[in-house]
Amino acid sequence: MVMAARPHTVVQVHARYRRPGGEEAVADAEAELLAAHGHRVVRYHVNNADFAERSPPTTARLAVWNRGAAAELESLVRAERAAVVHVHNTFPALSPAVVRGGRAGGAAVVATLHNYRLLCPGANLLRAGAPCQDCVGHVPWRAVAHGCYGGSRAASAVSALTLQAHRAAGTWRQVDAFIALTPFARDLFGRGGLPLERMHVKPNFLAADPGAGEGGQAFLFVGRLDRQKGVEVLLRAWAELEAPPELRIVGEGPLEGDVRAASTRHPSIRPLGRLPGHEVLAHMRHAAALVVPSISYEGFPMVVAEAFASALPVIAADHGALATIVEDGVNGVRVRPGDAGALAAAVRRLADRPELRHRLGEAARRCYLDRYTAPASYAALARIYGAALARRGKG
Repeated sequence: MVMAARPHTVVQVHARYRRPGGEEAVADAEAELLAAHGHRVVRYHVNNADFAERSPPTTARLAVWNRGAAAELESLVRAERAAVVHVHNTFPALSPAVVRGGRAGGAAVVATLHNYRLLCPGANLLRAGAPCQDCVGHVPWRAVAHGCYGGSRAASAVSALTLQAHRAAGTWRQVDAFIALTPFARDLFGRGGLPLERMHVKPNFLAADPGAGEGGQAFLFVGRLDRQKGVEVLLRAWAELEAPPELRIVGEGPLEGDVRAASTRHPSIRPLGRLPGHEVLAHMRHAAALVVPSISYEGFPMVVAEAFASALPVIAADHGALATIVEDGVNGVRVRPGDAGALAAAVRRLADRPELRHRLGEAARRCYLDRYTAPASYAALARIYGAALARRGKG
């Protein structure tokens, strides 16, 4: 099912994070993609940084149920005669109440599930340095007890109350189509109680093709330098390697000191700090493989799509979303999560076999061309909007 030939007006809803990241990039790229295909995009965006200046009681109340935002969105949808409201992030400034506002305004409502917040108050299904599904399909009281959101029981209580209040009120039943980024996420949200018949899989995409690279000898890590991204596992793996290949580490975060210390002990490790996107892509075009040893399940790391577009194979932790993106022996290699020895063995294997790197890289490039380009993303989005409009009785 595809969208009607006439252009639609789409209201894009997003609470922008204080630290801009992948969700902002995806939302912005998607708005530009729709506009390029003739659709009128009205952005209903707020900034969470401004929201944080309110008093804690007001912040908590609005995070759970922001009636003002819902009413404002309803009025906007009516005034713009929007056919579709596409919700990205609502936490905390908007609250899920905006779903009701979009529906009350007469639009079909689509929601992209960028993270796992509808299952987990901490949004990342991670506790004590390990994946956790304790709250999936249950009242999320464990997250409050453990302070899973921001290490704070009070903040976790607000997030848990938001989740439970909208489950009880049936807010998510008013969403006409959900977008999960991977089959893993789709199945997990289904286990958590969301309707699988309205769940569509549409991965993130690259707005522009960076082109295939030439390959190289150095391995590459790109991401936030913290435990969740597997930085400690990465450093242990390099310490185990004899005559290790060069490892370029791009990013910043709380483990920057550990990375610098490791680079002093092991000269093959080269910290590069935070780099602009075009420089990251330049490194990808001249690397042996991208290493993604994440401890968390991940959502859909944009660096993996960028690596595939650059014809760069990926060594990834064999769980969560990564296990459904990286095909072992096809476009990369999967290793047991948290296992530094297994990661070191995979690195040695690729370092010693340039013909294998080339074969995996070619397949990675084909995977990008099939799944993660702008045309592929628009075709998928058109089908999803069409399904949402049909369910709303507007198709």
